[in-house]
Amino acid sequence: MILTFAENGDHLPKSCNRSTTYSWVSSVTLCRGSDLAASGAGNGCVRLWALDSESKGIRPLYDLPLVGFANSLAFAKSGQLIIAGVGQEPRLGRWGRHPAARNGVAIHRLKLS
Repeated sequence: MILTFAENGDHLPKSCNRSTTYSWVSSVTLCRGSDLAASGAGNGCVRLWALDSESKGIRPLYDLPLVGFANSLAFAKSGQLIIAGVGQEPRLGRWGRHPAARNGVAIHRLKLS
């Protein structure tokens, strides 16, 4: 994955669709025992977030490329994988479609430090 820096400091892969057309959040998950969270949308990315318990804030870490709508997300118990249920259409409607997407599961390996 090639990461680039966005104007606001976020890491964005070059393949990430920055369009706001399908950028509403459709899925969220937390990694147990860590400060890591993830959100998914239909904009071509699963975004990883760092949670700050002291300030009760969040900050973006990385965007993982994805083709289609991220309709569900889960971290593996080990925290080393994130699994996304991907579809051509949003889970709760048919107002958008990614013809290039395939309905299925996408798995990304994470390197945690």
